[in-house]
Amino acid sequence: MTQLAMATTLRFFAGNTDVFKWQNFWVDKEVGGFSFHQFQTSDIYFNRTVDEGGLTLEMALTQQNLDYMEAAINEAFLIEIEIYEFNVDSGMPTDLAAGAMVARFIGEAVEMSCDLTTLSVTVGAGIDAVTEDIPGRKFTTSLVGRLPVL
Repeated sequence: MTQLAMATTLRFFAGNTDVFKWQNFWVDKEVGGFSFHQFQTSDIYFNRTVDEGGLTLEMALTQQNLDYMEAAINEAFLIEIEIYEFNVDSGMPTDLAAGAMVARFIGEAVEMSCDLTTLSVTVGAGIDAVTEDIPGRKFTTSLVGRLPVL
């Protein structure tokens, strides 16, 4: 029977600038430019209009994590989440190239909540597949220039 392991990477970025990059598989190691950070992700959801419904990140409620996630919301960082699958029958992988990417999602932090121990951040789709809406914004000429006429 094949033994599989899953690793997730998070890349928070603004424009062409990576703000921070995390991975949750190799403890206390930097792999492919991603430093270790403890977090987990939910499944990626799709609805009937094929919009990406988003996913949830969960991590320990610490001041550092709270500061990171508040910055992600306030600065509207985009978040790229990639989930990799590794066959570990012959040993533990040493880098991301040893795995197969099974899911990829890009969105932005749209909601944050916490309890006494856990910080939960909802990452929503950056653009609605049906309308011109971006969470909390609309395409206007002041944002994107002259709009095309159909």
